[in-house]
Amino acid sequence: MEHGSGYSYVNANGERWHPSYAGSPARDGVILFLNNHEITDRLNRQAHPNVKNVVVGTPKMDAWSRRKWEMPQNPIGVYSTHWDCKVVPETRSAHKEFRWALRPENRDNRFTWNGHAHPRGWKLVQRDYRSFDIPIIRQFSDVLDQGSVYVADTTSTLYEFAYTGKPVVVMNASFYRRNVHHGLRFWEYVPGLQVDRWEDVNETVARALDGEGEAARAAAVDVVYPVRDGTSAARAAKAICDIL
Repeated sequence: MEHGSGYSYVNANGERWHPSYAGSPARDGVILFLNNHEITDRLNRQAHPNVKNVVVGTPKMDAWSRRKWEMPQNPIGVYSTHWDCKVVPETRSAHKEFRWALRPENRDNRFTWNGHAHPRGWKLVQRDYRSFDIPIIRQFSDVLDQGSVYVADTTSTLYEFAYTGKPVVVMNASFYRRNVHHGLRFWEYVPGLQVDRWEDVNETVARALDGEGEAARAAAVDVVYPVRDGTSAARAAKAICDIL
């Protein structure tokens, strides 16, 4: 099963080579792909036409299916970042460019900031969170429960937060290439409002809290989470049992 939301990246030749991502041919010994959605299913079928593929959804998100949320009187914006992964420019963290949006003098009184990070990205943010007095939320399950809006760069958790029905703001680093289309986040199914400069982050978050970006969020969730009835884990278990 693909980790995260099923991202995949192409190299300069348009090839999906990296074994950590969908569509890579470098996955010897696999006898079953449990695919998040139709995109990962198609990529893995193309790379491995003789291996069984089944679309099961994302079991991790079963616990959040059918939950209802109400916007609190004092919304919490949760800022996060990917780790600085060097696979392609689009896997890298945008934090160095967007960190200034968290400074007290730049904040918006319509919401308060909390901070999160990819498990491998905490070193990028921990000093700023301390300096800017940003409360930390370590576990992403708590982000899903406590956050009112999620602000991040290239992480799969953008889609996981969008799954809940709550708004997302997507930060685009200056080195993310607009002419390279990996799919999903870059640039076909962005799950909310996008922001290209740190100066615009706080205002964009306020707009997202007012409902802007909902159509993009819903469209992305429809693609990335075709199974949203809480049965993904059961479907995955059945597919495994069927092949044994």
